[in-house]
Amino acid sequence: MKNKSITLISGSRDTGDSLSEQLQLYLNKEQTFSLIVLDEFCPESVESDLIIFSSRSLEEEAREKINRLKAGRFISGRRTISHKGIDSLVTIPAGTDILFINDDRESAEESIEALKKIGFNQFNYKPCYPPLLETEGIKTAITAGETHLVPPEVSKAYDLGSRVFDYPTLAAILSCLEISPDEIEAPSFRYLKKIVSTSAKVSAYSQKINKLNSQLIMLLEGSGEGILTYDTSGTVLMANENFRSSLTPGLESPVGYRLSEIFDSKELLSFLLKSRKEEGGRFYAGGKHFSVRKTLHENSSTYICSIVFSRGDMEETVHRERVAFDHLIGKSESFSRMKKQAEKLSLSNFNILIEGEKGTGRKLLARAISNSSHRKQQVCQTVRLEALDREQMESEIEALVSDRDEGTVILSEADLLPLDLQKKLLFFLIHTPEKKRIISTVSGDFYKKVESGAFLPELYYKLKESYLYIPPLRDREDDIPLILKAELKKTGVKLKVDRELISYLKSCCWSGNINELINTVRTMSALAETDVLTLACLPEGMIPDQRKYDRELPKASRSVLMAIEQLNKKGIVTGRAKLTILTDKMGERLTEAQIRRILKELTAEDFVRKEKGRYGLFISEKGRQALGTGDSSSKRQFSDFP
Repeated sequence: MKNKSITLISGSRDTGDSLSEQLQLYLNKEQTFSLIVLDEFCPESVESDLIIFSSRSLEEEAREKINRLKAGRFISGRRTISHKGIDSLVTIPAGTDILFINDDRESAEESIEALKKIGFNQFNYKPCYPPLLETEGIKTAITAGETHLVPPEVSKAYDLGSRVFDYPTLAAILSCLEISPDEIEAPSFRYLKKIVSTSAKVSAYSQKINKLNSQLIMLLEGSGEGILTYDTSGTVLMANENFRSSLTPGLESPVGYRLSEIFDSKELLSFLLKSRKEEGGRFYAGGKHFSVRKTLHENSSTYICSIVFSRGDMEETVHRERVAFDHLIGKSESFSRMKKQAEKLSLSNFNILIEGEKGTGRKLLARAISNSSHRKQQVCQTVRLEALDREQMESEIEALVSDRDEGTVILSEADLLPLDLQKKLLFFLIHTPEKKRIISTVSGDFYKKVESGAFLPELYYKLKESYLYIPPLRDREDDIPLILKAELKKTGVKLKVDRELISYLKSCCWSGNINELINTVRTMSALAETDVLTLACLPEGMIPDQRKYDRELPKASRSVLMAIEQLNKKGIVTGRAKLTILTDKMGERLTEAQIRRILKELTAEDFVRKEKGRYGLFISEKGRQALGTGDSSSKRQFSDFP
């Protein structure tokens, strides 16, 4: 190994320390190694035999900030998960739902793929990153050094440590440093030792299986589903309490009985005794609607059957919530035109795609169409894909294609359907076009998913045999007083509404649309101290946070801009670390990766100016005007707040 100078440039201290530790395994004492953390110090120039950037995005930032970079070779690194905490993952049961938490989407998804490639593909991963730190009830998490981002509702978090350089990057570095195979022998043995340690943990974990098996019956009895096992002749081998109490309440135990002695539905019996390995369906028996999924265990010639009894949306199917077009409130031109089109389309058999922002009443419109259609006496099932995990989605689609009822399916957030399930649904619609009517709801630009390859164009056009678009509430402000009046009528409290309040509500953006307006109205009516609702009745924390003319600058961007202005006034050089601290004090929980992205946007739109070297960022006149602090800016955007 020739003696060379190596300089590593990173954005944060944690990343720099982790990568330095990795590189030091291969360097000798004669090598000159230095670390530059841009958030702490930005030199005027850097000269070295080899300059390594922690990532491609960091290289772009470094070249903007540092006036002079000179090296014999530049390497922009790619990073992957560290093996430090890998052995702790073997104790997690297969099939566990797991959040992978990182500071941005790309890093989270790359880390999940890395875990799958090395064999940890037995879990159901969900990428989790700011600002989308929603757990969806998942209690287990894995993170790569970002433990501060783990939500408090997560009960168990596994930290793998900060991400390190991947092998292609490491190989490029070693090649540049002319390191011989003999010199990497010791680091290789360390890695082998880690593999042995992981194997030992797997062995210890397998010894717990017998104990877990003894608890299996307890788990089956505590399941929310009905569990039934039977052999190929149709003789019941086992049934848990949920099954017994729901479908065989007159029997002490159905074990030993034939299925034909328990069920009188020929359709259900035919389904249960088919020899297919795995399939699902929806049936009615014993006065109950339920979904069935069965699997044939070939080694023991035993069927394992899970039964989910209808509740929630399926209760809506049975009791037929009578939503009519009269329940859709609005007289604005765009809404009235859409409503008239919906009434005509309800009498057809076309599949309908309903597009609109969340909170505009898409599912309400879908139910009104179903209740006015020729199929109104048939079953109407709502499948809320946004509330289902991957396995539940598959179960619902299997049940849908197996169900023989010629009713209506409301497919909520249809664009969330995975590609393999899209193919199943498409096959069903092509071969049984008249069997079911699908009313799909989506938010955002659905066709972008088709263009990106995330959604099958054939299925897109099958679902979009006809189309309706619900305009957002901000584009139908004349409907706001009507919705306000209707909601106040539901409360049963007689209240008048001040004109100034109505004018203010009309000027708001309503990012949550009708749902946000209804929540605001209900809270105001509950807290009203007189018989008149005024601006003063708007409760703190529920005042709509955006005005129509203030939508160009998002809240997070505004906080970053305010932080830059504060640092400029104090003569302090700006940096992501300082901006993270200041925005956190303003109530914005932003990671350094998010701030980096926001800074690029603010710079591109000329809200801030970027200077090379140690001078940092400066707020522009346009930026000051956006904050209301510029020479020519108007203060009117907050003057009419209560």
